[in-house]
Amino acid sequence: MFTANVSNANNGQPQMMVVVELAVTAAADVDRASAIVEEAMVTSKYVYVDDNHPFTVLVEDESYYRTIRGKAYVADLRDEFEFASDVTERSMAAFASEGIEMPEAPVRVSEHR
Repeated sequence: MFTANVSNANNGQPQMMVVVELAVTAAADVDRASAIVEEAMVTSKYVYVDDNHPFTVLVEDESYYRTIRGKAYVADLRDEFEFASDVTERSMAAFASEGIEMPEAPVRVSEHR
């Protein structure tokens, strides 16, 4: 069936890195938006953080918006989508309550980087 080697990115470990991407307008308070995404990640019931499994928030400037990319691990790879949904929903709610605008035009953001 297989003609080449197959590998598993997490080496059989239950922990898995999940990347969550959100876009904000170029004029948005990117420091506050980053802090919101960080808070949503580290307070998620699915997150797994220790010395070997850190989290990070990165900002990338695009032409008309900024991408806030949060990277963190889940304790169980089966929680990947629940974690991403949890962080996205809570971040978007906080953006709305704090007046941090997201772009209106469709923005294509990749699933994983």
